[in-house]
Amino acid sequence: CSTFTDSAGTCCSAGSVLDTCGLCSTSASTSVLDLYGSCCLSGSLDASLLCCVSGLVDTCGQCDGGGTSCATQASVSVQVQDNTGLSDSESAEYSAFTQDFRCFICGT
Repeated sequence: CSTFTDSAGTCCSAGSVLDTCGLCSTSASTSVLDLYGSCCLSGSLDASLLCCVSGLVDTCGQCDGGGTSCATQASVSVQVQDNTGLSDSESAEYSAFTQDFRCFICGT
């Protein structure tokens, strides 16, 4: 080899450079290193910073996901009269209300 070899032992052609993974490249490479330092040739990391081999990462950061793995958060505001006991977060009424509300949300 008249130039240099890459991390795979391939002889690089003149004008080549080593990419992030130490492989021969003649243009801008998309390869990146994942969380464990492994070469990710697709250049796509998921939300856990692991290589997504297919390169298809959804908007939620899931490799090969369909967008349904996104965390969802909602807030609810409830107005109650002062005489219900719900204004005191330590009261039995408040505890019962929050348990009922969780059951309502979770469907149990």
